[in-house]
Amino acid sequence: MANNIFIYFETDNNDRQTDIESKIKSLGNTTHISNNLWYSNIEAESEILVKHLSSNLTDLDQLIIIDAQNNTSHWFNMEDKKARRITQHWKM
Repeated sequence: MANNIFIYFETDNNDRQTDIESKIKSLGNTTHISNNLWYSNIEAESEILVKHLSSNLTDLDQLIIIDAQNNTSHWFNMEDKKARRITQHWKM
């Protein structure tokens, strides 16, 4: 069954932005919502996606994957304070 996935990323490097957008598009059924926010309906888990999509990102970049279907999220390079807040309040 396909999952409802939201993908958000931040990078200040055009090459890395092009790379991650290309990877997102290659996932298949994706829709560019706005700026760096994408929706995808695919058979993939957020943990695997964050590893795949963050492979060329640096410590200056950020990536967040939310699987609305399974109520899970995973991220790359999120500030500790923000990550703690999400894990404390999100019933995952």
